[in-house]
This record gives sequence, structure tokens and C-alpha cells, in this order.
Amino acid sequence: MKPKRKPFGQIAVEMGFVTQAQVKQALEIQKDEDARKAPHRLLGIIMLEAGFLSSEEMIQILKYYQTEKKRKLIDTIKKAHTPDLGESTPPL
Repeated sequence: MKPKRKPFGQIAVEMGFVTQAQVKQALEIQKDEDARKAPHRLLGIIMLEAGFLSSEEMIQILKYYQTEKKRKLIDTIKKAHTPDLGESTPPL
């Protein structure tokens, strides 16, 4: 099972860029637009257009995702190439 990544709004709050109330407001906007069958907009775009996030803050959040993706890939590769120490290994 693939681990889920943190939601955009959670990262924005953890980085101190927005408040939980702003995330909630942006999610409501997204929900309302989806209910009206308007084209779906990503939460970050809504927050940027509402003035909750700056362009630089948006870039920092996207870089966080990129770094996390690389870290998870490296961890997966390491696990694939690390012998299971629980297996019995014949003596040399």
C-alpha cells in the first residue's frame, strides 16, 4: 500500500504560511465550485488567488513535495538492496 502524502493545506499550515481557518475557507470555495460543476481548481491555486499564499510560498510547498518524493524513492531503493537480517545466513 502506497503511503499517502500530506495534504497541501496541512503543509501550508505547518510551514506557517496560512492559518487553519484560511485552509478551511479555501476548501469551502473548492467544494462550492465543484458543486456548481465549475472547472476543478487545486487548493493551492485558490489560496494563491485569495491572497492567502504568495507565489514564493507556493513554490516552497511544491519543493517540499518534490523533496519528499525523492526521499521516499531513495528509501525504497535502500530497502530493496538491504538484506533481511532476520534470515538465517550460513556461516562463512
